[in-house]
Amino acid sequence: MKAFYRERQRRHQKQLNKYLKYVFNDHIGLVLIFILGGGMFYYSQFLEQVDTTFFVGKIIVALVWLIALSIGSLATLVVAADAQFLLPKEDEMSEYFRAAFFHSLKIPSVIIFAVTLGAMPLLIRISHVEWYELIFYLVTLLGLKMIHLRVLMDRLYTFKQSSVYSQTTLVYHWLFSVIIVCSSTLFYSWLGSILIVIYGMILFYAEKNGRRGSFNWLLAIELEQARQKRIAAMINLFTDVPNMATPIRRRRYLDNIIERYSQRYPQTYDYLYIRSFLRGTSYLGVTFRLVLIGMVSGLFIDDGRLLLPLFLVIIFGIGFQLVPLYQHYDYQVMTQLYPVPVTEKARAVQRLWTVILGAVFVVFSVIAIIGPVPLDYLLITITAMMIELLFLIKYYLPKRLKR
Repeated sequence: MKAFYRERQRRHQKQLNKYLKYVFNDHIGLVLIFILGGGMFYYSQFLEQVDTTFFVGKIIVALVWLIALSIGSLATLVVAADAQFLLPKEDEMSEYFRAAFFHSLKIPSVIIFAVTLGAMPLLIRISHVEWYELIFYLVTLLGLKMIHLRVLMDRLYTFKQSSVYSQTTLVYHWLFSVIIVCSSTLFYSWLGSILIVIYGMILFYAEKNGRRGSFNWLLAIELEQARQKRIAAMINLFTDVPNMATPIRRRRYLDNIIERYSQRYPQTYDYLYIRSFLRGTSYLGVTFRLVLIGMVSGLFIDDGRLLLPLFLVIIFGIGFQLVPLYQHYDYQVMTQLYPVPVTEKARAVQRLWTVILGAVFVVFSVIAIIGPVPLDYLLITITAMMIELLFLIKYYLPKRLKR
């Protein structure tokens, strides 16, 4: 069964690699390098200025670690047919799920190590810890993640008799996680390691005394399908994923915008694309969240050296996630029958880009004006956003659509 899981894992990874090359392309790589480099620079500046009695920093570290612990779920890779074809081998599935457990631990372990390593300079500054205490933090966080995956695995079984472990739900687990992580950051690094060992021993004893019942195939299939859907939804922001159904919302309050846009641009694809943008959840939702992040940041960030790259990255991100809109109707057979030239699609997308990014530019300019950014950086920020807007609309988008 271990070899069976590895074969499924290989097929799943091969399928993911077909789309990941579009997610982590050259442009995203440059953006990530820019964000990482800028973040490290301002983080180092922050460490030089932060007070050694900055107690809130410990709480921030604890919150970041808890967020890191929430990343990654149990990848069982089960499919609907398993409920029938693997049912006779249910007693042999322990090896299968053991392989799934260790596979699911890989990416969270890397994330936990990176986040913990990044938080160490701040903890050394405000908590006066030493570098060797990184081991205690890693033991605590990795132990919590292993228990988290174990809880996810064991809830797929029905317990034949009451036990402490059978009543340990995800709510209790996260409550214990908050207590253990806060004990490490607010008090002593080794305290969390001791608590995680005690926590693990209690769960091991409870599991040993609580007999498992039958495996809940329907729940396992439902959870795995939900996990796969989350992955597909993320990839769908960068490229079209076949069989990925995007929810549609009526949104009657936006009908006036569609009507005015159609009057200004009466072509067929202009109407289709504006409806797809406003009624679909992926395009409008991501755009709204990115604009909201930029607005909140612009009202509180007084350093133009930080606000300018943030605005530029957000504008690029909004434009980039709108590129798949060009192929939004390629799977619709009826669009092939329209007496409309194919070149009209690119023009319609470019017009929609101009309207959306132009609106974002206006919003960010207003936020920069009323925000605390100095006047000299204000002019530089508005000019840089205008140059980026022209570059994206006149050069980047036409070149990208020709691929």
